[in-house]
Amino acid sequence: MKSALNKQKTAFYYGWIILAICLIVIAVSYGIRLSFGVFFKSLEQEFAWSRALTSSVFSVYALLGCVFAVLGGWIADRFGPKIVFISMGIFSFLGLAFASLVTEPWQLFLCYGLLVAAGTGSTYPVATSIASRWFPKKRGFAISIVTSGVGLGSI
Repeated sequence: MKSALNKQKTAFYYGWIILAICLIVIAVSYGIRLSFGVFFKSLEQEFAWSRALTSSVFSVYALLGCVFAVLGGWIADRFGPKIVFISMGIFSFLGLAFASLVTEPWQLFLCYGLLVAAGTGSTYPVATSIASRWFPKKRGFAISIVTSGVGLGSI
């Protein structure tokens, strides 16, 4: 009986891997989200777009990101977070890949404003939900680790 207790205490908890994956997903997502400012001046100069037009792309992205956060949370509750994370990766990839080919403002609104928003919008609620499910006793600590990905993504 005593050896079974010792073995149980030293066994690795798989939730830590889930936590690390959620941290990486949030870091990448927020890195994508917050990198728009890096490309702002280049977009403005390359395509001779006004500052208002260029910044409105990010405004649409931010607004749709809120919508997709709610939608992603609902889908995660109904079908599970796995399908949401896979969909987010596909939408982010497609949005960023097509954004590299834009020549007109409407294309950037579609690629970055819609597709990338669909890919990154629900990251925070879904990842924190996963962390809280895997760590019911250390919920605050787990969520703080996952949400530190926002700072890592900013870097």
